[in-house]
Amino acid sequence: MLESKQELTLTVHHRSDPGQVRDHNEDYMGYRQPQEPELCIEAGWLYAVADGVGGAQAGEVASKLAVKTMLTAYYRSFQETPAERLREAFAQANSVVHEEAEKREGLHRMGTTLVAAAIRDQELTVANVGDSRAYLVREGQIRQITTDHSVVARLVAEGIITSEQAKSHPQRHRISRSIGASPQVEVDIFTETFLPGDRLLLCSDGLTEHVTDADILTAMQEKDPEAGVQQLVNLANERGGSDNITVLVIRALKRSQDRLPPLELPPETEKEPVSKGLTWPLIGIIVTVLLICVAGLAGGAYLWLNPTPTPTPTATPRPPLIVPTATATPVSSPTSTLAATPLPTSTATPSPSPTETASPTLTQIATPTLTQTATPTATGPSSPLTVPPTPTDTATATTMPTPTPTPTSTTEGSPLVTPTR
Repeated sequence: MLESKQELTLTVHHRSDPGQVRDHNEDYMGYRQPQEPELCIEAGWLYAVADGVGGAQAGEVASKLAVKTMLTAYYRSFQETPAERLREAFAQANSVVHEEAEKREGLHRMGTTLVAAAIRDQELTVANVGDSRAYLVREGQIRQITTDHSVVARLVAEGIITSEQAKSHPQRHRISRSIGASPQVEVDIFTETFLPGDRLLLCSDGLTEHVTDADILTAMQEKDPEAGVQQLVNLANERGGSDNITVLVIRALKRSQDRLPPLELPPETEKEPVSKGLTWPLIGIIVTVLLICVAGLAGGAYLWLNPTPTPTPTATPRPPLIVPTATATPVSSPTSTLAATPLPTSTATPSPSPTETASPTLTQIATPTLTQTATPTATGPSSPLTVPPTPTDTATATTMPTPTPTPTSTTEGSPLVTPTR
């Protein structure tokens, strides 16, 4: 389904069949749905059906040449309205087909019918030459827009024969106007409105030869437009299929109606459950989210296992601290009336002589720690007097290691459609 750059959403469905009698198909159809907003606003979308006449080779050449020429000329026209564009495009298609017939030997009788519809916004413009038709279906009613350019249509209009008699008249296949028959052609133009819910049907006379307007209305009310088109082709073939059958249907939907209505299956048909696959864009989004989650978990685990130490500010160097000279005075051992007991050997650092001065120089901030041991008092005659080692002033300088901070880097993370034969 293609969506127009207009107020309506348009869908197109088509079938072309050689029928039950002909061994070739002289019908040809085509359409263009330009996506350029400017061109769509100026010209709209264009659809066409042609039924070639003049024999197998001549009919095929004429119908195809007429449709292609008309589509190209319509969008190259500088006319302001779709009606003027269609009239100019039909005239150019007629000239091209007529000139081609004059150039080729054996194709001088070549010609074709042609019906076309241009839809711009809600304006519908239909042009036709010959007996290929356009029908408008709206709110349960059907109406033929075009007028047949044929012998029997003129006889009916003049009241000479009835519509029922025209269906079996021996000259019912003779047309009075065609593309390529002469250097000039007269084109009929019709203007209608095209509203949401409307259906437009373009067809060759191979359909209307065997199918009534009531049959067309029934098929166009099918919820599945493809099924409705196929139903018309099958019905024409079942009733004889004496000519080529071509059907092209355009439906107008509201812009908000993005999808076709769901199909209702016949009672005897069972539909197996179908697993709806994710679209590629949705899959890409899900995969991206999963990758981001995994990366986040991995990063969190890494940070938990390898914590980053807190940087300690580096102490600003200061001038050396000059510690005043400390003189250590040895402790004299008290006199005891007890038997002299040998003093135990002390492992303490020998005290400096009274004349020796300890002057440690600190290059960094240091807190000297003085360790003094009190001399125990003898509590009994059996306890020997133990003389503690001479207290020594010990200066200990402790330098706080300065860890190097580890830098943390962050990674931010309407073309021309050839009918189906």
